[in-house]
Amino acid sequence: MNRLGEIGTGAMLERQYFELQAGESKAVQFIREQGSRVRGKVTLPEETKLMGIIISIQSEKAEKGPYDVYEYPTTYASQTAAADGTFLTERIAPGEYLLVATAHTPLTDEQRFLTGIIGPSFQAQVTIEVSDDGELLVPDLVLKPIRGE
Repeated sequence: MNRLGEIGTGAMLERQYFELQAGESKAVQFIREQGSRVRGKVTLPEETKLMGIIISIQSEKAEKGPYDVYEYPTTYASQTAAADGTFLTERIAPGEYLLVATAHTPLTDEQRFLTGIIGPSFQAQVTIEVSDDGELLVPDLVLKPIRGE
């Protein structure tokens, strides 16, 4: 769960689907043995007030889960950025991903009484290539307003 001021957002990380028969067991590892940490900074227009910034690393292609009719990208990391916009993820397995930054502005009085999802006001994204080890430093991500906000 990523907490941003008055709201929180969650992400299902690296969903794994498997079936177990009676008497079977399966070990699930939560530590990535290979990969790189991803470091960067998110910038925004001056004088913009935010509740916070969420950094996500996702698959580039959406996939359908076995129990759903909708397609979703797989999320490999999801966290909030520091107050100055900097971030450092845990290790991400080697491969090509979409690095997405979304930012939420403070809620209006009307939004405080709404139910449902309150979408971000700003977004930036870039495709990244993660190597076998070390750290990937990405260029600054510049947040841009999302249309309709």
